[in-house]
Amino acid sequence: MTDTNLTITESANPLTSNIDVAGPTEIVRLLRQCDAQVFTGYLGYPAILDDEVLEEAARVAWRLSRVLLAGESGCVLISGAGTSGRLAVFLAREFNRQLRAFRMPEVFEACIAGGERAIIAPVEAAEDRSAPGIEDARKAVPADVTTGLYIGITAGLSAPYVAAQLRHFRGLPAWKAVLVGFNPMSQVRASRAEPDSLSMAEVIAEWGDDDRLDTLTPVYGPEVIRGSTRMKGATCTKLLLETIFQLALQAAGIDDETGKIEPGPDGSLRPLRAALLECYMRYRTVFDAAYHDVPGLSALVRLAGNALKSMGRIYYIGKGTAGMMCVMDASECPPTFGADPFDVRGFIQEGWAAWLGEDRDLTNLGRGYAISFEDFEGEFLPEVGRGDLVIGCVISTPTESVLELLEQAATRRCRTALVVVSPLAPKLDELPKALDLVCHVDVPSLGFRPGYFNEAEIALKLVLNAITTGGHILSGKVYGNTMIDLRLSNTKLYARALSTLQTLAGADEATAKLALHRAVFESDDLPKEQAEASPMDVVKAAGDRRGIVPRALLMATKRFTVSQATRMLAEDPFVRRVVEGAITQADA
Repeated sequence: MTDTNLTITESANPLTSNIDVAGPTEIVRLLRQCDAQVFTGYLGYPAILDDEVLEEAARVAWRLSRVLLAGESGCVLISGAGTSGRLAVFLAREFNRQLRAFRMPEVFEACIAGGERAIIAPVEAAEDRSAPGIEDARKAVPADVTTGLYIGITAGLSAPYVAAQLRHFRGLPAWKAVLVGFNPMSQVRASRAEPDSLSMAEVIAEWGDDDRLDTLTPVYGPEVIRGSTRMKGATCTKLLLETIFQLALQAAGIDDETGKIEPGPDGSLRPLRAALLECYMRYRTVFDAAYHDVPGLSALVRLAGNALKSMGRIYYIGKGTAGMMCVMDASECPPTFGADPFDVRGFIQEGWAAWLGEDRDLTNLGRGYAISFEDFEGEFLPEVGRGDLVIGCVISTPTESVLELLEQAATRRCRTALVVVSPLAPKLDELPKALDLVCHVDVPSLGFRPGYFNEAEIALKLVLNAITTGGHILSGKVYGNTMIDLRLSNTKLYARALSTLQTLAGADEATAKLALHRAVFESDDLPKEQAEASPMDVVKAAGDRRGIVPRALLMATKRFTVSQATRMLAEDPFVRRVVEGAITQADA
């Protein structure tokens, strides 16, 4: 059953309809096929390699180069919610690091819906609120900016947080704007998440044909796991913005090593387009490298699945940008799979200094925000034991700090693995002998220039996505290719849950809605105000609770009470087995 009202990013990918019953090797191969769509595209829609998308990206790069040349009076604000917001923070920090190396003003700022704490944990309904978006933008941007560029990222073209910022910058003549998303513009969200929020469609209509707004919207098709834009959405975002930044450096004449690129004599952007295409093709070789060692990656997926199935935990440890990729991947597991926040944890040697600078540390927000090596060694390592999996992640050369922690973890009888992304294979005699697995991702190069690891980061991201996605599939968190235990943290996920119930239970919209509300409010007989509660009110009532959608799925069949559904799922966490078994038994 297909919901024709779904946007492309919210649809199920036909390639992976049975990925939940696949083994580790087949999971990796299916991931490889889906990720290839970043370049090959989907149906008849334009992909990143197509001329119209290259032209749009080249124009954005040229506009960015003008902001870079404005120096201290220029500003670039990158913003988003959830995964997009984490990438905004990551990219702004990395781009500023490069500008610092060129002795240029650090003009990049970032916003994430829900604030800095959303880097680790989703903040309830943050992307659905418009007012905080405007407030955050005002705080982030210096008052004396004369040349600005706003880059709003929302994979589904839906976030009211980004829509509000787009409206805000429309009213500032010194600013131009870019909307980055991965649905066709005909699928821009028209409905409001809550009465006082903005819809993306109304804001785009306000911009009209104003040439200060660019829309960068290549279509890569449905995600491998339905709606999980942490996968292709995040990969494509990183790839697009990094190549645009590199080209902007060249167009501004900042990077002497690569030479200056300018529009043609007739004003054509063809030279910039050609340079972009060359960058994209380099990335394509990175994709091939990430999936080249199918047996090695499959073994990692199997280890991850075994850990999660046995109620063990997965710990990532890495230094620098490798550690940041680890933290991002781990932080996306709770909202994506309904996982416990401590099922998958990422640790970075430098702690919060890597993310926010030396003067910011969020560790005091609680144990979930402890992300440094010191935190891992002192607070988490003593708890590691049989059933757990510790994975070291390094770019270029294995670091002494990562290897030491892996050696300590191995003494606690857990499984250990090392992922090395490098053009050179690691020297096995220099690695801990107790390692269960070493996975070498043989990338052609680490990045566009020395000290910059954009290509290696993409490869590591693909590997980490495969580990946690495959691990959660093997532990029963996915039904078909749908995230069955997603958390209702915003109205987009509320709508996704309703669609999921209609598709999997064969229920009509009214039945699916009632079942979902019964699961949230934990009652079979709901008063009118709960039965007809708004999506935002349901999101608030759901909070961070797990198991809501699986229970609602059983109840959508009209055969189970709240208590019966709760009991059955408590006895077996493998959702597809429970649901299909219960429905079959009821039909008998």
